[in-house]
Amino acid sequence: MSNEVILCLGTNLPDRRQRLSSAIARLAAHVAVADYSEAVESADVSGLGADYLNVVVRCFTSLSLNELRRLISRIEEAEGRTAQAKLSGCMPIDIDVVMYGGEVVSRYDYQRYYFRQAYQLLTVKLQ
Repeated sequence: MSNEVILCLGTNLPDRRQRLSSAIARLAAHVAVADYSEAVESADVSGLGADYLNVVVRCFTSLSLNELRRLISRIEEAEGRTAQAKLSGCMPIDIDVVMYGGEVVSRYDYQRYYFRQAYQLLTVKLQ
């Protein structure tokens, strides 16, 4: 059974667009990427780093939520994310599972303005 998943990807390093494209390509090797939003800029909520560029990705997978989260961790690591990244304010890539199987699984991310803005752009493209 394939589940619809809504992910939010973000990065605040200088080559933001390239990093988002690379992460989406890595995801597409493991899940069926259906669509993604236009990029939305947002301030670093920690106040430590540069502004983020975010996209919302709609995909389908037969992976369980836990399997998907493990896959995402591996992709983040492959893209250069380390434990120190968030503490330093320099985020190579951050991938959050916001919705899985039609249910919100991260209320925190779902309520973020940048997610709502990018998600609205995605849903407009799908109509």
